[in-house]
Amino acid sequence: MRIFLLLGLSVVLSTVGQPCRSEASAYLPGSKKIEFKLVSASSSSVSVGPAVAESEDIEDIEVGERNPRVVNFRFKRRSWGKIWNATKVRASGALIVDGKLVTTAEFLHPLFAASSVELDSASLRALLEGLPRTRAEPAPTRAERIRWLEALVKSAPADRLARAELAWKYMDANRAGDARKAAAQWEAVLDGSKAEEGLLDPVDILPFLRECYEKTGAYDRAAARYRKMLESPESELEDVQLRLLLVEADEKRGRRDAALRDLDAAEAALRSSGLPPGFRDEQSALYRKLRERLTKKTASP
Repeated sequence: MRIFLLLGLSVVLSTVGQPCRSEASAYLPGSKKIEFKLVSASSSSVSVGPAVAESEDIEDIEVGERNPRVVNFRFKRRSWGKIWNATKVRASGALIVDGKLVTTAEFLHPLFAASSVELDSASLRALLEGLPRTRAEPAPTRAERIRWLEALVKSAPADRLARAELAWKYMDANRAGDARKAAAQWEAVLDGSKAEEGLLDPVDILPFLRECYEKTGAYDRAAARYRKMLESPESELEDVQLRLLLVEADEKRGRRDAALRDLDAAEAALRSSGLPPGFRDEQSALYRKLRERLTKKTASP
């Protein structure tokens, strides 16, 4: 589950984790007006935008018995596209019930199928009071969500956020075939437009891509990708990360001499960087251990 940045109140919004359905109480919105709205703030004012999801978009509202403060709003499938497009922004969101603000959080990833919110006791009572009970229906499966995302990527191939969400879903399966599919999506994200500045930083994506390469043994592909990205890194931190990954890929391919040359380049780049001294010290210690290991392997009969 990916956690959204907290803004004051206790809230978690997730597009990945599914609530425990075997011990959940489910409700319908009933006559209450429930809205998810975007909020923009400046130094002098706060403005609330139009609703990105409303009562009519909500399939049901579930409260887990194991953690009764976590409420899961499950959205109707017909509303997924609308909600996805409305939350593809770096902005704050607000949960509003009958015109009253319940909680806020920052959208760091788009929503589409569900949103899980942690509320305090008073806010939870205010939300659930008077809501009609209903039977908890099965949540959309991972396969259903993947199919929806695959169709979205096919219709909008430049949507890097859709590709990232699809890659995460593929990785959930923890199978080599899905890891290859996930790697292809991560590569497309890295190659695509940077319109969603700040939402998909290469520094955050590279560990996921490395995991996919690791699961499939695609170290030649990994080395080629890292070298390509090193031609125009977007930050010094990305440069450092890429050089370390390249050394690792060389080592995995059994190319110790190449790994040592790349490690020399990594150490030189780190020394000339403007990164914080503490970070440089940590990286230098890591490089020393790498060099010891690579040198030992090279010297072995």
